Amino acid sequence: MFWSKETLQLRLMLIVGILFIVSAFTSCQEIRYTAFGRTADAAIVKTQTVRNRRSSNLLLTYSFADLDGVKRTEEDDVALDFQPDQDDDGNSIVSIQFIPGSPGASRIPGGGRWIIIGIFIVMLAALTVIAVRFWLDFQKHQRRMARSS
Repeated sequence: MFWSKETLQLRLMLIVGILFIVSAFTSCQEIRYTAFGRTADAAIVKTQTVRNRRSSNLLLTYSFADLDGVKRTEEDDVALDFQPDQDDDGNSIVSIQFIPGSPGASRIPGGGRWIIIGIFIVMLAALTVIAVRFWLDFQKHQRRMARSS
């Protein structure tokens, strides 16, 4: 009874629903950067090695001027082997993406972020298939109930 067809479908729908919500949030962030993001060169203010249980990263603190001319200082993490560019004066710089007028909304561009949009599309399709199957089974049940009464 614990693993009946209906229970399994409900559990699957809950798992897919949770993955859908998480990937939708992340996809919205990616689409926001695509639609409204601008690029700029930022001066690296500080670098710091951050260690966690699985790996180590380099935390870069950088500053740049927003489109309004307001100086923003923000941070992002990169791989330990990251090599920043140098400007004409020998200062370390990094190319960044930022959303104008949104403090804290900047990042160092990198690959792999479009994968989450693919996960979102797969979860949307899976949620649609599960919901349609659930609805069709419910309709079948309603017809059986109407015939038996």
